[in-house]
Amino acid sequence: MKRIFILLFSLLTVTIAKSQNYTWTNADLDDDFENPNNWTPTPLFGYPSFGETAIFDGTVSNGNCTMPNDEDFTTLSMLANYTGIVDASGVEVTLTNMSLQGGTFSSPASTLHISGNLVKGAAGIFTTTATSWLDYNLTSTTARSIVGAFPFRNLEITTTGNGNRILNFGAITATARN
Repeated sequence: MKRIFILLFSLLTVTIAKSQNYTWTNADLDDDFENPNNWTPTPLFGYPSFGETAIFDGTVSNGNCTMPNDEDFTTLSMLANYTGIVDASGVEVTLTNMSLQGGTFSSPASTLHISGNLVKGAAGIFTTTATSWLDYNLTSTTARSIVGAFPFRNLEITTTGNGNRILNFGAITATARN
């Protein structure tokens, strides 16, 4: 009975934490994405992870952020008032959605896996190099949007199953059939 209670409590805790938003504070001034003191509220697993959103809001902190290891979370939201740099050099970042309205997302020699929408506003900067990869995974038939000027160096689009895939590149819409 005790094991069942612990299992149920653990599942409930993870379920509640899944949809949480965390805001970057850089409170320890070390720029470390994986430092739990740099997020508010403090993430359950120390930093935003699967099912969670990382928010960079300039009214809270414009401090830079370095992702030291491969990261996997749901949404990266960099607000228009954020002026710092989120550095994903040499790591793999897996997201569902990315909204780059401000600041700089730097991904030299790295891979960005996206399965949802990519949106970039006028104040957002997306930097890559010749060895950067964007892996766009379209495993469902849901329409996806790429809005804004993203300097793709290497773009790989993966689909599974039957049906149309629609990518909206702003003024141009491309439809592919699997």
